[in-house]
Amino acid sequence: MTEPIHLEGYSANLRKQKIYCFGDVSTLDKMYHGLLNMYSEEVLKTYKVIVLFSDAYLKHNPKWLRNTYVDVTYRIKDSKDLQLAYTYIQHCVKPLVIVWYSNEIPQSIFNNLNSTKEDITLITGGTNARYDYTSIFFTTKTTYEEIYSVLLTRLKNIDIKSVLNETKASDVSLVYNSGSIYWFDYNSIQGIAPIINYKQASEYLRSLAEALELKD
Repeated sequence: MTEPIHLEGYSANLRKQKIYCFGDVSTLDKMYHGLLNMYSEEVLKTYKVIVLFSDAYLKHNPKWLRNTYVDVTYRIKDSKDLQLAYTYIQHCVKPLVIVWYSNEIPQSIFNNLNSTKEDITLITGGTNARYDYTSIFFTTKTTYEEIYSVLLTRLKNIDIKSVLNETKASDVSLVYNSGSIYWFDYNSIQGIAPIINYKQASEYLRSLAEALELKD
């Protein structure tokens, strides 16, 4: 027997979460950028941000990355590159946000990231959310079959089909978070203005001022 679902809006703090975005590469670009922007000034003032590309995404160049300051970018072609990137993750100053374009993160690395007590947030995605992610974001275009296949082993005795019809009619999507599902305004994270890195901006303005002084 299925249980009725009473959805609440998703309001969990993204900090320290292991987040999976369900969708193709264009969807991932929007979700990654939008979720990163949801951190706003907190990320820019205190966090390091690392972006990794591997597998089918090795040569991918998302437009959002051109307007967003990140500390390090890695393109992982082989095990040596992976080890180099993971060494940075282990030893860099925390808090840290990892945005990882990958067919699937190596399980040993995910397990380490998921069990660590360090302040690390992971944002990744695709169409195979088989690890124990704290949050899984779907879009308004994600089908019932796709959502059901992901939530089948995570939620028991819940019929999401009727709820999905209602959320689609309201143009909102679903989010799984730690054993429950919530509604989420997917459209709210699209078209967000590029975030400004205040450290980078202040360094640029300082160098510009010095250059002007030299001219005088």
